[in-house]
Amino acid sequence: MLLCLSSLLLGACGTDLEVASELESPCPDEGCASISNELLGPSVPREISHVSYTSKPAFTVSWSFSLSLNGPVTYELYEQRGNGAWQMRYRGLGRSFGVTGRTSGVYRYRVRGCNSVGCGGYRTGSQMIVNLPPDMKLYSQLPFLAAHDQQNAQYASTQVGFRSDLAELSATSSSSAGDGLFYLGQGFDLLLDAYSQFCLNNVHPDFRVKKVPVGSSSMSINLSTSTTHLFSLLDVSMSGALSFEDGGYRGELAGGKARVIHQVTDIYQKLIVLRWSYEAESWSLETPIEQLKPEFVDLLSLRDANQQKWFRARCGDKYVNSLTQGAKLYMVFRFDGKRFSAQESESAALSLEANLKTSLNANGTSQVSAQTRELLEKLNVSVEAYSVGGDPLTLAGISQFNFDSVFQAFVNSVKPANHRVVTQTLRDYEIPLSLSNYSYFQIFTNYNPMLQNLKNWILLDIQRDARCDLLKSYGQWTEDCLKGHQDLQTAKTACMNANFWNECRHPSVYETPGPDAPNPGVIPEGENLFSWLGTRIHQLEKNTRSQYKSYHIVDNGIFDKDCEPISASVCLPEAECVIDTLSG
Repeated sequence: MLLCLSSLLLGACGTDLEVASELESPCPDEGCASISNELLGPSVPREISHVSYTSKPAFTVSWSFSLSLNGPVTYELYEQRGNGAWQMRYRGLGRSFGVTGRTSGVYRYRVRGCNSVGCGGYRTGSQMIVNLPPDMKLYSQLPFLAAHDQQNAQYASTQVGFRSDLAELSATSSSSAGDGLFYLGQGFDLLLDAYSQFCLNNVHPDFRVKKVPVGSSSMSINLSTSTTHLFSLLDVSMSGALSFEDGGYRGELAGGKARVIHQVTDIYQKLIVLRWSYEAESWSLETPIEQLKPEFVDLLSLRDANQQKWFRARCGDKYVNSLTQGAKLYMVFRFDGKRFSAQESESAALSLEANLKTSLNANGTSQVSAQTRELLEKLNVSVEAYSVGGDPLTLAGISQFNFDSVFQAFVNSVKPANHRVVTQTLRDYEIPLSLSNYSYFQIFTNYNPMLQNLKNWILLDIQRDARCDLLKSYGQWTEDCLKGHQDLQTAKTACMNANFWNECRHPSVYETPGPDAPNPGVIPEGENLFSWLGTRIHQLEKNTRSQYKSYHIVDNGIFDKDCEPISASVCLPEAECVIDTLSG
């Protein structure tokens, strides 16, 4: 599914939530700024940085140094919450401070340097959002969970645990005792793309785990035709795990999240994805007829919305029913389509796809022709590689010149000691026998509307990021890009957290909550986010293609395509929509 945006591009300053703010100083050029003013004290720090959106109460604010001709510099860091007064949070010689204990809200920080003469001017950062998920207090609501924790820990101690980059271990996933492992039968939260807790009756004698050897390999090489297709080729779920946290959109992301995030940075890049997989063994689960522990059956029998949310918070939406262990390799071949016309770019991509298919084999062998080498060089193809299992050190230094030998080295490196989970199957919880007269979502929480809205927001945010990279290269970025980016994250958070689900709405009807809401944003309350983005973030003018093709070509792409009726309710009705047919 593709969502088209207004021709007033939904851009942003890039997607890092790590914000570095620089304001104009009385002495803007570096040479002048390097001289401390003896009457005013130290120079203004050139930069202050912090996350711009976080779901945690603690984070770090850091800043660059102030130059001083009058002794050492003492720094003063001030904090403002909403429109309140500035409060000093730190005074000392350091150039970073760990902020703790923040509650949900919109914050801003500023810093200045002081010496024996006085204090210099402030460097003020952009607004940032702290949005803490409400605590459901499950252990006070469900006292039997403490006993379940003991049962789950005992179960984990007797079973094989698995490592995976397919998803994260959530805060409630304590059955693995903090060892980074998950287990068959564990719950799974589809919105967070994270493992939850055990809720199946794993002490029942009919609860059994089976292992079967496989020993097969496979490979595919495909041109990515859209953002959603890229997610599929890289085996990444579109979920809240792709949302922007302290690490930043392109920061320290685990496994598969990094694979896709690194590849959506420019809408004019052509991507061919090689996916090689080796399945060594398959593991599956057999469960008793009455799957759930009796206490959860009693809880669901109440058929109360709050109890259903408690069950979901503990147990997730589905459970892990089977998996395969082995190794996977992803190679992404990329070239810049901006150097060519749309027709030339598409033709070159198809030719590269065909050449690569004849160059590599699933058994690890390769034979790259001189024609393929010439094409790789002509297109100036770059190659990135990501692995699940195997030896990641074999991927170091990969390029268009050695990708075939790197491929062979990785395939040869795979052995039982470095196997990881490469696929997993999730299954719905069975309806308890005593509730068999009810439909599934009369018993369990219906997560589907929230998941669909979340995917809408994620696709829009990815498009915004990719398009803004182009805008930024033309010097068109404004701080409204960052504000829109932050409120998009707020919209996604509303879909990820059950306590905010009444605010999880389709993008066509969503209104910004404002800075004072429990789920806060930086844009004033009551704005239609689409309209706000469309009027505040402007597009580049169309250009006529030059025969020289030595610069960014912006016509024949996102700027002059009609809005295709893929999802009419997502296209802004009051503006001309555009579709980038080069990247989907």
